[in-house]
Amino acid sequence: MATPRNVFMVSFDRSLAGEGGTDAVARHKRYAKLLQGSLSVVVVTPPGYPHLKVNERFEILPTNAKGLAGHAWSIFYYYRIIRRAQHIHLIISQDLAAPLLLLLKWYTRLPLLVTVHGIWWDDWFSEKKWWHRWYLPFIFYSFKKADAVRVVSHYLRNELIARGVRANRVHVIPVPVNLELFSQCDPEALEEVQRKIPSPFALSVGRLEREKGFDQLLLAWEQLQKEGITAHLAIIGEGSQRQALEAWVREHKLESSVTFVGRIASEHLSPYYHAARCVALASRSESFGKVLVEAGAAGKAAVATDTHGAAEIIITGKTGYLVSQGDMRAFAQKMADLFQNSVLAEELGQEAHAHVMNAFDGDKNSEKIVRLWKQVAINKS
Repeated sequence: MATPRNVFMVSFDRSLAGEGGTDAVARHKRYAKLLQGSLSVVVVTPPGYPHLKVNERFEILPTNAKGLAGHAWSIFYYYRIIRRAQHIHLIISQDLAAPLLLLLKWYTRLPLLVTVHGIWWDDWFSEKKWWHRWYLPFIFYSFKKADAVRVVSHYLRNELIARGVRANRVHVIPVPVNLELFSQCDPEALEEVQRKIPSPFALSVGRLEREKGFDQLLLAWEQLQKEGITAHLAIIGEGSQRQALEAWVREHKLESSVTFVGRIASEHLSPYYHAARCVALASRSESFGKVLVEAGAAGKAAVATDTHGAAEIIITGKTGYLVSQGDMRAFAQKMADLFQNSVLAEELGQEAHAHVMNAFDGDKNSEKIVRLWKQVAINKS
């Protein structure tokens, strides 16, 4: 296991390529350090992104291409360039690129590990572009032919096994979260948040996209306001739905109780969690729920829709509440309970902190991920 290992990875996470807003760069930097080798990450991007040499062990290479053929050419080009400089021991692919990386596996005879962070193979994905429907079978075929698949939840593991992926090849390791970052809070930063956002407030963090359910959350918030609860809602994130959501807030005259904060870098989120009374997550689909782990680390109770990811983090009634998908009246009631009873919110938050610190240790999960990489590489060497 001590032998240096060099990894070639393909990702769709543009926060790695300079967009920021998440801890992705810090997490991968940690992987590279544990790897005792090099980590080269090719990020699928449109033109205009920079090549980032983070340190001697970790670099990020954007495809800067248009169309499938352009991205594929860039990925193979980067592989050839890196392979000339050093031996590569393992190929890692984010789920959607798996068919292309399977071809690279066959060509190079290197082991392939696929990472699956969520369930996206629904009707929405199939209908988004004309070629998605015929591409899906190739994706699942690639999962079956990969040497290993890493998923972030047990639900995802069961889904893939049901689709024919061998059970001994599917490994559950949640996304590593820097718990220390969220369990601590700078007093001055906390005061600044408290000046900007009226207390008490509920905090919701995520991409402003349909699957994250902010439209559902606003319905629950409107119900809360009708019941006469004096509170505020702070929404952190950016996305294609922001203008529509802001327009809905204006139309329903909720501007005085809802604030769209915009994008906040992961390293600056902690004071928002600590200042909040609770965290709300009304996602339609959530395979893990990193926000809920961050909330727990900050000692905050959460109210969330009963997605599979949330169900693996929240112990309902003990660390927060799970509400049936689409039942925004019940969602509003659970938020009301926490606004009206600060002692209850504090007790659930303490339980959430203890649970998260025990079950979702980021350092341990980083070590597990890199240990899996090395194991797959060594078994095929």
